[in-house]
Amino acid sequence: MKKIFSVFIIMCQGLLILAVLAFALVLCYADSPTTGSYNTSSNATTAIGPQSTIIRKIVVNTVGTTSTVALYNIGSAGCSGTPASGYVATVATTSAGVIEINHLFTLGACVVTAGGAAANVTVLYSNGNN
Repeated sequence: MKKIFSVFIIMCQGLLILAVLAFALVLCYADSPTTGSYNTSSNATTAIGPQSTIIRKIVVNTVGTTSTVALYNIGSAGCSGTPASGYVATVATTSAGVIEINHLFTLGACVVTAGGAAANVTVLYSNGNN
């Protein structure tokens, strides 16, 4: 790949910046594939994705009041209420934005949204094999 890319740069010097930008964008999307999304605007406990799931990002679309998203590595059978095990992290959803997670949930991803007025959040995930 490096030799082909070098030859391309030598042959197309005028398009160097455009080629580097396009190459960087391809690498960015290749490193973080998203195969699914889950959106909620209420407090709930939900199993998402297949057994082996990578949570890529949490997007806070609309902020909540004292609201959070808690992530658990637990199978779908144990994903109810507040799971008894498998706690991974809690993310505050009181300011809008994108939170990078990129964590593999080997048993399954369980998302618990809780707090005051719920935020509108979207969880982006991919199969654990990606």
